[in-house]
Amino acid sequence: MKYTLAAAVVYCVTFASAFVPNAPSKAAFAPAVGSNALRMADDNVFDQEQFIQETKDMRLKHLEEQAMYALKISCENYDGAVFPNAMIAGDCVITHLLDRLGYLKNGKAKIMCVDTFHLFPETMEFLKEIEEHYGFKAEVFCADGVPVGDKDAFDAKYGADLWKENIDEYDRVCKVEPFQRGLKTLNTNCMINGRTRWQGIERAWIDTFENAPIGGGLAKCNPIAYWTLEDTFDYIAKYNVPHHPLHAKGYPSIGDAKDTIPIPEDGSTRFVDFKFEGDKTAWLDYAQERKGRFVGLVNADGSTKSECGIHVSGAEKTWDLIFGRMAALSRRLKPLMMPLKLRRLESHLLLLSTPPGANTLLPWRKNMKSSPRRPELMSSVSVVTKSVTL
Repeated sequence: MKYTLAAAVVYCVTFASAFVPNAPSKAAFAPAVGSNALRMADDNVFDQEQFIQETKDMRLKHLEEQAMYALKISCENYDGAVFPNAMIAGDCVITHLLDRLGYLKNGKAKIMCVDTFHLFPETMEFLKEIEEHYGFKAEVFCADGVPVGDKDAFDAKYGADLWKENIDEYDRVCKVEPFQRGLKTLNTNCMINGRTRWQGIERAWIDTFENAPIGGGLAKCNPIAYWTLEDTFDYIAKYNVPHHPLHAKGYPSIGDAKDTIPIPEDGSTRFVDFKFEGDKTAWLDYAQERKGRFVGLVNADGSTKSECGIHVSGAEKTWDLIFGRMAALSRRLKPLMMPLKLRRLESHLLLLSTPPGANTLLPWRKNMKSSPRRPELMSSVSVVTKSVTL
């Protein structure tokens, strides 16, 4: 026993010492002569690019498995899983994943789209391409009282310049209302969407599962929540995934033609033939994906617009619970604080006032359909479900 313990201690010390950094040297990456380390390319040369690529491949493999697991939970345990597809890069990845899992062909996942009548012409054409490629038919929704695809009818009913006259009303008519009507029409009880933490601070804390409190509570799955935009394009390149043609013209994200621009504006960064051209960091840095969206638009309060309403005041109001509490605390403390101190306090109130588990208000148990054939999926859901008292 003593010898065994001693051997174990020696092994642990030796193993741990492998990760203790030595003094930097030019040969830092050169393998020791006669060692049993992994063989490097060209004997004594560390192929840095090779090993970077291998670690990226490992990461992407994990992200794929994680995303498919989330989609399995959604599609196997709900009979109303719906994916609102905007055909941006992340949505193209999710479409491909759903196809790999067979959910597009067997109907366990339905795809819906919202036509605002202000999209790029390429967008609806691309929808037809992926419908044919994957073998599904999307449900398209648009402004109430207007036939699908009839821009003239929209202009006659709501006005061609509605977005200029009242951007909030435009969002309601062209995006939020059709979106909610689509979910209701398709009897949605689990909504799949492509938001990610990488897209910006307003989305920095989303998880793979959350709750959108509409219709009494709607389960929401964000299968690529933890992906970066680089991960997304790596996946597209790995599997030759069909993607929006405007990526080849300099657009990292695609929305309405009226307020979407290339990044950089000269279109020098592009994704062509599954490879980047130009400075890809212009797209791939944190929160840059949507930099070219909502350009020139402002909210009613004068702030810069960064959301269309679907994920804020439309289909999801979870943040209202947080900011409502923040405002209440601010009003109570304001008389006691100097202006400078108040501003500093308010910047931290969000963290202090967020109830535990607020980002995982999941109605899984209420809406989960019985699935005795997949008990492992049912039990996994209970692990992520949290009860929150507000």
